[in-house]
Amino acid sequence: SLPVQVVKSNRLTFERCFASTADYPTRSRLDPPKLPRRGDHEKLKKLLLSSFLKSQVSTAPAVLHAHGKDESLHIPVEPDVVFFPTSTEEVAEAMLLAKEADCCVIPFGAGTSLEGHVAALQGGLSIDMSAHMNKIIQ
Repeated sequence: SLPVQVVKSNRLTFERCFASTADYPTRSRLDPPKLPRRGDHEKLKKLLLSSFLKSQVSTAPAVLHAHGKDESLHIPVEPDVVFFPTSTEEVAEAMLLAKEADCCVIPFGAGTSLEGHVAALQGGLSIDMSAHMNKIIQ
């Protein structure tokens, strides 16, 4: 039987089995998978900037970082662009533009997921619903 080491962090406890220190895994289970980026991200940025106000589209590093992480211990994976819609029609149009550029879309609420749902594993568009779409109309 292999020895088991229990590694504890502030939010997660998990076990790693290893026969010796040479066999100890160097890659954490919390690292994101290495997936190829999907679609034409530059085309997506241009389409969004030509269709919406500049204040609704961001590629600022701090904004990308904030939209690529949540409350989990997973390593953040940033999207290529973040969009802040003001209506359902704008969401629909952004979805069509992402489809045209063959890019992934990641919905973003408050960023409180504990499972890594907001990680943009293949890049793409993060649509932030929290900034302007924060009212129940009917």
